Formats: sequence, C-alpha cells, structure tokens
Amino acid sequence: MSQPISDYAERREKSKRARRAIILNYIRYIYNMPELSLEEGEKYAIEYLQQTPETQSAAVINYTRVLGQTKTPGTTNNYITLILDWHKKNKIRFDEDILDDIKRLLPRNFVVTEDESLTVEKIRTIVSHSDPLLKAFILTACSSGARIGELLSLRYDDIEYFSEYDVYSFRLSRHQTKTGKPHRYFMSHEAMQSVNDFMRVRNQYLMSQKVKATRCLHKPTGDSEVLFVLSAPAIRLKLDNATTKAGLFSRDSESNRSRIHPHSFRKFFDTQAKEIVGINMGNELVGHDEGMSKSYRRYDLRQLSEGYKRIEPHITIQAPEDYVAIKTEIGGEVDKIRASLAATSLELSDVKQRLEQTEVMLEIALRHSK
Repeated sequence: MSQPISDYAERREKSKRARRAIILNYIRYIYNMPELSLEEGEKYAIEYLQQTPETQSAAVINYTRVLGQTKTPGTTNNYITLILDWHKKNKIRFDEDILDDIKRLLPRNFVVTEDESLTVEKIRTIVSHSDPLLKAFILTACSSGARIGELLSLRYDDIEYFSEYDVYSFRLSRHQTKTGKPHRYFMSHEAMQSVNDFMRVRNQYLMSQKVKATRCLHKPTGDSEVLFVLSAPAIRLKLDNATTKAGLFSRDSESNRSRIHPHSFRKFFDTQAKEIVGINMGNELVGHDEGMSKSYRRYDLRQLSEGYKRIEPHITIQAPEDYVAIKTEIGGEVDKIRASLAATSLELSDVKQRLEQTEVMLEIALRHSK
C-alpha cells in the first residue's frame, strides 16, 4: 500500500501534520493503543490496510459512533470524511450500503457552542487579568480579526508601519493563513504598544519554555522566531484562566467548550467592522472569501487604511469612555478640512484655467492690434 500515514495528504506541512494525527488516532483506536507513536503507527497502518473490507468497514462504523459521542458534529464529520478519503487513497472503496450506514450515523453539522457576545468592557476586564503575552495576543486579535493559527505564525518583523496613513499592518504569506492565500491584516496603535511591551520580556517566556521542555521532554528547544511563543492549547488555557479571574468564564452546556475562546475576538472585530464600514470592506479586512464577488472588488492600501482608521476607535479596548466620541468628532473635522481643501483646490484650478484663457485671448488681441 502506498500511503499508510506519513505520505498522506499532499498539502502544506501544517495540513499534513493535522491529517497524519487524525489517521494515527484512528489506528490507535483500532488497535486500542492510545500511546502509539507515529513510527509504530505506520506498521500497524500497513497491517490494517491488508485486512478484509468487512473488518475495515466495521471499524469505520464503530469509530463514527465513538466520535459522535465524544466530538462536536463538525469535528466528527471532518474526521470521518478524511478517514474515508485515506481509505480511497489506498484503493479501498466501501460499497454504497456501507457508506449509507456511515452517513446515517454522522450527526447533523451545526454550530454547537453558544459563544459569549464580547464587548469592549468585557475584553477590557479580561485584559486586566492577563500577563503581557496574553494581553498582546488579545489586543492584536480583537483589533486585527486574525485567526489564532495565523497569529501564532506571526513574526515581529512581519509588522509594518505606514506613516503616510498612520496605520500598523502585517501581511501573512499563503503558508501562514488558513485559506492558503496571502492576506494583509491591520492592527491598532494600542495593540502595537502592547506588542512592544511584551517584546521587552519575551526572552523570559522563551527561557521558561526551554526549562519546561528540558524537564518534560528531557531535551532543550531552540529559540522560536514567532512573536507569540506558545501553542494554541497553551493560549486557550491562559485565556480560560484570565476569564475565570475576570468572573466571565462559562462553558456551553451542549459542547462543554469555553464560551469565550480565541476565535471570539475575530468575531468581535468582524461585527464592529461590518457595522462601521459595511460588509464588503469588512470582509476584505477580516479575510473572508466570498467567491466571485471578491474577484470583482479591489481595494488599494489607501482605501483599506482609511476604512480601518474609521473602525479603530471602536476596537480600542483600554481607552477612556469618551474616546470614540472624541475620535469620531476629530475624524469628522478632518473630513471637513479635507473637503474644504478639495473645494479650494478646485476653485484655484478653475481660476488658473480662466487666467490662462485670458492670457491667450490677450495675446491674440495684441497680435491683431499690430
């Protein structure tokens, strides 16, 4: 057989790791060996792929039942789809009756966790109970709308400042985004300040990670280039601890998941952005793919920067209560000044044109008088 586990999934390395983990967990379930390593799993995967179709189909059906009881509907559907695809890649095709049985066992795919609706006040409370790393992460997340995996791939050097527009931004490559397409996010001045504050103590976090790795894994780890030096589970745990201290922690009764999680900050930004600049630009800033409609829409850096600056006061977390009103008033005055300057420029242009016409007419008149 050509693709036991390691060679499966011709995709980006991150996708390969995720797919290999899912297949390995399936093999662990089949052989009831939860601690099975990837190397050992390869051998058992080859053995499994040589079993009869009846044994394999029964295993998939049983695993579908187990996942349905332990995972969310979306996760269960994704895992089983991938496992069936893995069988197909290895020239194993189940007949329609077996596939129908599996489909009947799959739960209806719908959103299970009822998220907490975040406000500036709630985020401010969470931030007040956060250490420098989590504070920088939260403020960057809720001011950019970037996904957790994208933020955890962000490097400090990715962040740019455009002085002509007075905005901070970071552009992620296709290897860093979930969609596999490059995307530019913006971030607030407040978030940038918190990132700079964190950078002063970042080496302490790296040293702590090295000590933990040496104790737990019995080997040191190298310096990481990414800005936020923790894994996704570690960030989620930090956030759960902060929301607990803030008195905001709760679990959804259906999924048993935290109602405030890293993706909540992306939803917060998306909600604020679309209310202020509309759906189209909001989708552009947050990186939502809309199919054909996006293909016909093009925003340049100036337009995106101006749109983001309209949003920024509403996603600035640690500002005074009247900050939005002041920024909005100032922005309105700036717009009036710009409009006045534009009108003056048009008037000057018109006067210049009339003067040039008058000079031409005078020159013609002088020629005729001679």
